[in-house]
Amino acid sequence: MTIDNATISVVKTINPPIPASTQLFASNFKVSISAFATGGRASFSGTDTDTGYVWPFSGGGSNQALKSVLSDCLLINNYVSGGITAANAGSYGRATIRDAVGAPGEKELFLELLDSGAIDRVDHTNQPFGAQLDLEFSRIQDGMSPLPPDFNDLYVSHYFKFPASIATDLAVGGYTTIFDIKSGGYTNLYNGDNRITVGLIKGADGNLYTRTDGDRNANGSVIATSPDGILPWVYDGTFSYWRETFKSFPITLDAWHKFEIYIHRDAKNGICLVSIDDTIVCYHVGRTLGEFGLPWGRIFPFLIYGNHGPGKGSVRRLRVHDYPPNGSALQLPAASLLYRYG
Repeated sequence: MTIDNATISVVKTINPPIPASTQLFASNFKVSISAFATGGRASFSGTDTDTGYVWPFSGGGSNQALKSVLSDCLLINNYVSGGITAANAGSYGRATIRDAVGAPGEKELFLELLDSGAIDRVDHTNQPFGAQLDLEFSRIQDGMSPLPPDFNDLYVSHYFKFPASIATDLAVGGYTTIFDIKSGGYTNLYNGDNRITVGLIKGADGNLYTRTDGDRNANGSVIATSPDGILPWVYDGTFSYWRETFKSFPITLDAWHKFEIYIHRDAKNGICLVSIDDTIVCYHVGRTLGEFGLPWGRIFPFLIYGNHGPGKGSVRRLRVHDYPPNGSALQLPAASLLYRYG
């Protein structure tokens, strides 16, 4: 068959179909949040007056598609004798909803990780990765049956901000996390599986740049053999699948940035797209599904966790969809990749 130039021109102009986007959850944090209870959890409550979505959404709610066992803030400290309690939590972290600084009329969730090992273990003062403070959606718990529905496609967006102090708190090569998603993750599901994280890494020039990782480090690097005999995958002593670092421009501090991520889960033709302020900073095609093929376990839309030990940051305008909506910088790239690989 002969294909002439006119046919080639038509082929070049074919636009891939744009999948429909369904909103699963949305919050402008116009709700209430409790103090941390024993166990390190602070609970949201109420109906968001801007979006109509209800916190918490353990059952999904009559108008909510994202179903989670837990939807709250989680404070973890690896060096607290006896763990986090209602009495001591205020020494280790705070989660507050307040007027958004620099965004009039909006609310922000402000997370402060106050200590990472200094109070009860003075030999671990400001221990890197010794503690974390997470906005967490948890789908499963040990022994839970039946499980909430899984998904193959996820889009999350929000606006985030870190203070200028993080630039001095991080050494060169230091890292702080923006977003994290884990599959599996509990003892009845092989102790963890795939993880995708997005964060900021400090370069030799002192600036912070975006880095996205896909690894098998969900809930620690040691996981059991699955019941059907599949063995863990290890490469040169590490557990990484892929990594993309974007250095075309640094991330400014004390300023709001728009964050978007789209993940299509697949062991071979998976997609992970990330944008900051409408510029794509990660464009990955390959593995986005763990070797065990486990469903999603936990989503951390925003968290304070890194080499810096104590730290703080803010998030506002949280949105969760199954596909990038209209206006997203990721909508067309995602459609093109799905058309080619999906």
